[in-house]
Amino acid sequence: MRITKIASTGVVALLFFGCVDEELDTELDEVNTSTEEQEFGSNWNYSWGDTKYNTLDIGSAHNRACFLSGVAGYLTTNTWPAGGSQAGVGVVLDSSIPFNLRWKLYVDPAMPLPLQAWARCVSTTSGFTAEATWRSGQPPKFLAAKAPGRQCFLTQLTTGRDGQFEHGGFRNTGDTAYVYEDADGWKIYGYQYGGLVWAHARCIDVTVDQGETYHVAPLGQSDVTPLEAQANGNNCFLTQVTGKLDVGDWVQGPFIAYNAAYNFFDLHTKNGSGGRAGCAR
Repeated sequence: MRITKIASTGVVALLFFGCVDEELDTELDEVNTSTEEQEFGSNWNYSWGDTKYNTLDIGSAHNRACFLSGVAGYLTTNTWPAGGSQAGVGVVLDSSIPFNLRWKLYVDPAMPLPLQAWARCVSTTSGFTAEATWRSGQPPKFLAAKAPGRQCFLTQLTTGRDGQFEHGGFRNTGDTAYVYEDADGWKIYGYQYGGLVWAHARCIDVTVDQGETYHVAPLGQSDVTPLEAQANGNNCFLTQVTGKLDVGDWVQGPFIAYNAAYNFFDLHTKNGSGGRAGCAR
């Protein structure tokens, strides 16, 4: 099991030792009643990895919203009969304890190989939406209506195999899943070269949109791309994942990390993997 404890803006993230359904979205509405727009005054960063299914409790869902900020390792699913039929990473709501809705970060590799996920959480739920899911082969999935200050980020990625798809996605440099905004609203979409993927996302209200940065590292190369200064409540999350996540490498994949040397968030990418990071406050 791979555990990371990371200092965050304003707090220290204490690490302790899933899928979401509609009931959990209802519970979130009941727990968080504030609709006042807030800056991300406090935020938390978590990293969690393993070679088998494992979860990490990352704290209360009361006035806290969490999104994926990274994924690396063996996310794909092999053809039958090798390994399990699904693999995934994500940050999800857990209602197993009555009146105590919690956030959990999970990894679920289909093979006994490294798979790691990162999540960042912020101290507001203003405009927080229900989770929507896109599946390989489907048209773009509607996520949320257009609204002033609304931004949307990925929450889960799952690969699999079934009668239509022999193997999971993220095996080629062109494989991708992402959120975007057009004239009709916010949507989730993607493209996979014959692999099965489910991509999940949610939205939240932000005070300032700091824009997005896209980068994919060339094969055989590791890159670090500066994103935004860690100041005034800024935070960054994934809006797109692209490329090869078919190697058991703890850091082959797009993930956002804080660089204390120059007080910036960086997007790390490696060996044909990458994506897009959106920053806001």
